[in-house]
Amino acid sequence: MKRFPCLLLAGLILTLPPRLVTGEPFSGGSRSAGALQPRTVELLRHDLAVELTPSRHHILATDRVTLKALVSDLNRLSFSLNPALRVTRIEERSGSGRHPLPFTTETVQRDAAPATLAPEGRRQGEGQPSEPDQAIQMVTVRLRAPSARGDLLTLEWSYEGTLNDPPREPRQLRFVTPSETAGHIGSEGVYLSGETHWYPDLRGALPTARIVVVTPEGWEALTHGRQVSRSVRDGITISEWQVSAKTEALTLVANRFVKTAREWQDPSGRSIEVAAYLFPEDAHLSGEYVQASVRYLEFYTKLLGPYPFPKFAVVENFFASGLGMPSFTLLGSGVIKRHYVQPYALGHEIVHSWIGNWVFNDFE
Repeated sequence: MKRFPCLLLAGLILTLPPRLVTGEPFSGGSRSAGALQPRTVELLRHDLAVELTPSRHHILATDRVTLKALVSDLNRLSFSLNPALRVTRIEERSGSGRHPLPFTTETVQRDAAPATLAPEGRRQGEGQPSEPDQAIQMVTVRLRAPSARGDLLTLEWSYEGTLNDPPREPRQLRFVTPSETAGHIGSEGVYLSGETHWYPDLRGALPTARIVVVTPEGWEALTHGRQVSRSVRDGITISEWQVSAKTEALTLVANRFVKTAREWQDPSGRSIEVAAYLFPEDAHLSGEYVQASVRYLEFYTKLLGPYPFPKFAVVENFFASGLGMPSFTLLGSGVIKRHYVQPYALGHEIVHSWIGNWVFNDFE
């Protein structure tokens, strides 16, 4: 989830890399500040199953993590996780076997965030939430046996905890940053981002993912990629999402949304879902946002190349925000009510589908 000043757009359009057109995400190197560190393992995929209980601020999750060893004699790995989450079990899966692994946990201070391009002319509620002071839990897992270079490893995590950080007024100027939260599960809504560390992660990872989310009936969950199934039974809603585009960080949101969607054919004939997930009192605005999104997609695909994701959704947020994530934008309720469909508004958010969420920043 990256931001680029609008004034840089003209120069970036002239230098878009070939991978933008061929369908592979581009990155010039590590996505973290400081010297490049040699990687010992590649995180390929998350298979997440998440149960959210907003009334208790609670998450119960399993994550089957697929990794590839990049060196020989790899015998331990350290993952980041929110310190409010308690790991109950980590197993290594090999064929049909499941082998519990020993692990240790340590709470450390978050590394300083890398310097990013300064915002220019942002409107109220737009921008990336500044990261509150927060410690990180490092979970170090000892493998059953040292790996060989190229080995595939599958670790299955079970964990749970309470994530209760209600959004609050920003410490910076209101027109620069939205409300601040490190991640929240509550009756007013769910917002879990990369800064939440709500799943085990490795620095610099670019995984794909499958995510199954269980919420109370009447709630809708949304994340990157495309929804492949949804069912309601016994008072719960179950939705499954497939994230095929490599991504720096997964964001998961949920609320009492009313969804309106249509299929749009891009210039190559590929079908893209264009949707609006709005609160019931604002659902009458869905058509306006869907139609405007289609107009901008038609324009920018001619200028920037194929749209990189299987959907684009306008999603209403329970706190002030204007955030661009891969395949959706998260807009505060106050912004939604103000018909945020102008080129410098919704059009700006859609351009981030290419600049920032497909073409990554290289902090080196």
